[in-house]
Amino acid sequence: MLRGRAHLVAIAVVAAVSAAASSTARAEITLYGIAGTDPASGAREGGAATRWRSSEVSVLEAPAVLPDGAAMLADGFGSVVRVGTHGRWSRVAGDADAETLGDGGPALRARLDWPVGVALLPGGGFLVSESEADRVRRVGPDGQISTVATGLSGPTGLAALPDGGFLVAEYARVLRISSDGTLSVVAGTGRRGFSGDGGPATAARIASDSIAVATDGSVLIGGGRRVRRVGADGTIVTVAGSGRRRTSGDGGPAVQAGIASVNGVASLPDGGFLIADGRDDRVRTVSSAGVIETFLGPKAFSDFAGREQYDMREFADAPNRISVASDGVFITTLDSVLFAPTATLIRAGVRITGARSSRARAALVVHAAQPGTLTVQARALGRRTVRRIVRRTVSIHAGRQAVRVSRIPAGGVYRTRVTLRAGTSVATDAVTMLLGGQLPRRVVAGTLDAWLIDYAGREFDGFRSGSCRRFSRRRVDCAFVAFSGDRTVCRTVVAARLASDGVVRARNYRCPRGGQPTHRRQPRYRGRPHVLDISRYEVANQR
Repeated sequence: MLRGRAHLVAIAVVAAVSAAASSTARAEITLYGIAGTDPASGAREGGAATRWRSSEVSVLEAPAVLPDGAAMLADGFGSVVRVGTHGRWSRVAGDADAETLGDGGPALRARLDWPVGVALLPGGGFLVSESEADRVRRVGPDGQISTVATGLSGPTGLAALPDGGFLVAEYARVLRISSDGTLSVVAGTGRRGFSGDGGPATAARIASDSIAVATDGSVLIGGGRRVRRVGADGTIVTVAGSGRRRTSGDGGPAVQAGIASVNGVASLPDGGFLIADGRDDRVRTVSSAGVIETFLGPKAFSDFAGREQYDMREFADAPNRISVASDGVFITTLDSVLFAPTATLIRAGVRITGARSSRARAALVVHAAQPGTLTVQARALGRRTVRRIVRRTVSIHAGRQAVRVSRIPAGGVYRTRVTLRAGTSVATDAVTMLLGGQLPRRVVAGTLDAWLIDYAGREFDGFRSGSCRRFSRRRVDCAFVAFSGDRTVCRTVVAARLASDGVVRARNYRCPRGGQPTHRRQPRYRGRPHVLDISRYEVANQR
């Protein structure tokens, strides 16, 4: 779904993910949205999965991948959905309006209390963990649902075993449920922490945020800043992470590397595994020889229009979970499920990567995974209404290209959406951009006002945006002021610039001495430029 530079190290997915090269190679990877990436609400079942919305996707486990490449994932609202390779979604278990548990009946009519994890069973069917109800349910190949484990403590991650049993992760324990329903502890004392390396796993303190079963039958446990392995003899050892919070160690032993946070872990067929590091916005891979590298780095999680909102000042769980498919990797992020292809793509994907604007027209830049028919819609966000401006359908080829959109007035805020149809497949992407050659002062002021009201009300008590001044067609500066006694004092000035790709990027600089909100043409910037979320402008105008 996101576009950026990334390391492609020891991964090549053909029929599975396997070691590719001993040295680091750089490659460009486009991440495509699979589910929940379009903020449109009320999407109907059977439509594009990118328009399906869940609640708090960030707390959900990674999708379970079916043999045909489809993905199954839990929905915190009370259901389990299936996303096919054609890009459409359907519900396979759970009914948010159900009043009864539904055991012994159709899974589609059963009540699920905060489902978060899904695991496929070897003989067909799947398991789903219900965190709020402290239980695990089983849905058979015939679609009937039953309870297979109760009395747990906030179960999350699941892993099915070949003998018909399964593993379940709690906050600080990993449990095993045998095929006859017997419960036993695999690792953890119930007290979260780190201890016991080299000894019995049942006596060790662990952080079990994610689990996976390796190819040799050992159990990988990810949590905190480490990945630990429980062998067949019940001994626990650390296989990745030194405990240091700062990311380090690429190209060296994984046990000596610093990992900011281990949110998710997924095993690879060659004996290695993947790590989702939500704190440092990266995915790392550990080879079977124990060497760690970065697969997707921070740049790959920095969207050109700030759509994924990986703002570590507010969130600390992106990417959150990870799973492996036959042609790539699924990544559960803050509010969506993304797909990073590492071989021949078997699913459609489309990505808005920018725009080229002028006063009267714009060329929307898109990246299509497959050739097909592309429909472009642009809606102008007005003060009280949202009206359609243009709808265009064209045939496109695979790769990055520009699609011209006419009748774009200067300086307009537009909600743009593209829909790619390739045979029976469908994929969508959407983003709010400012198309045209001018940055209106009212857009910057309205966006900052909405941000202050919605996000910074508590932290910046007494703050309000002050005067905004235009320096050029593409630059507007606005001062943040606060009350100090009977006068206002300038605290910071935001310099906003309209880039040629339709994105407004801003940087802050200090106020002049004396605290008055004056402006300078050559400000001394502080920090890196950040995307100004102009979709907040619509919110401000509706108040």
